[in-house]
Amino acid sequence: APPTLTGWRPPSAGRVRDEPPRPSSQQSPSATDRLKERMKQREGGSVGRREPSVGASGGAADWRSRIEARQREAEEVQVQEHHNKQQNQERSGKRNDAMRRVMERQAQRQHEVDALEA
Repeated sequence: APPTLTGWRPPSAGRVRDEPPRPSSQQSPSATDRLKERMKQREGGSVGRREPSVGASGGAADWRSRIEARQREAEEVQVQEHHNKQQNQERSGKRNDAMRRVMERQAQRQHEVDALEA
């Protein structure tokens, strides 16, 4: 039998191997019992409990600071995108001006050639 099934056999049944007995529920509390204990500690105000004002304000300040940081980051991204857009427009304008000058020179040269041939 798989080793997982040997733990489910009653202790009176003979063990195949010499295994130490598995911990029973009396030795370690179940998950339900541990959860109930934690809930009682929270309700009763145990020694290890944090003060609500510290936990609530600390948590609130934490998420607010994260939101503010995200907002600042979003604003910085927008500023950077605006700057990049301006640079692209300037470069595009310079390229367009250069292309216009090239075309004007070509047209002027073609006009000069046509005048010489006439």
